[in-house]
Amino acid sequence: MKKLFVFDWNGCLLADTKICWKANNYVLEHFKRKPISLKRFQETIVVPIQEFYKLNGFTEKEVQTIGPQISKIFHEKYAQTAKNCRTRKGTVELLDWIRKQGSTAIILSNHHLQELEQQLKRLNLRDYFSEIFANSDQHEVVLRKNKQEKLENYLKTQNIGKKDIVILGDSVEEIHVGKHLGITSIAVTGGNYSKARLLAEKPDYLVNHLMEVKRIFEKEF
Repeated sequence: MKKLFVFDWNGCLLADTKICWKANNYVLEHFKRKPISLKRFQETIVVPIQEFYKLNGFTEKEVQTIGPQISKIFHEKYAQTAKNCRTRKGTVELLDWIRKQGSTAIILSNHHLQELEQQLKRLNLRDYFSEIFANSDQHEVVLRKNKQEKLENYLKTQNIGKKDIVILGDSVEEIHVGKHLGITSIAVTGGNYSKARLLAEKPDYLVNHLMEVKRIFEKEF
């Protein structure tokens, strides 16, 4: 039985992939770079985000110099367009199922904490999660990865065996965290990362729909 479900937010539970793509294109165009296709976005998006911009027309020096501007412009555009964004199909059903089994769900995100909390409140989802781990500084995700560090610190305070933990997300970062910590990883397609990139990192499971997660684990309950 899985006792802890660790969820990514953007692209995994929130159906905002196209919003993220368009907000990043807005940044590229603001700085006189060519916009990219959704396919290119899903093939090059990466954390830290400075690497994504370096792959799409910026130099190392430019990213270091205008990084805070990039963050500000992206989040302003994202907030404008994500205010009515919905969750992915199956989100509420899966969270209901997890709660009924007596398991715990938390969010581990690179997104801005205040924005994430506002979205959870708007969508009436906050009560499903015991903890929300995200970035208090909008610019932090541009510079570095910190999901693994946050989850490691959290798990030190919990009495949960590794076999009882699963991490779910639409990026390769969740797969890497899962492998590093020795916990089950589930990659979710249809988000910010292409299916090919997810498969290349060999997650424990790959799902196209969130309710497939229930079918994977319901035999354990």
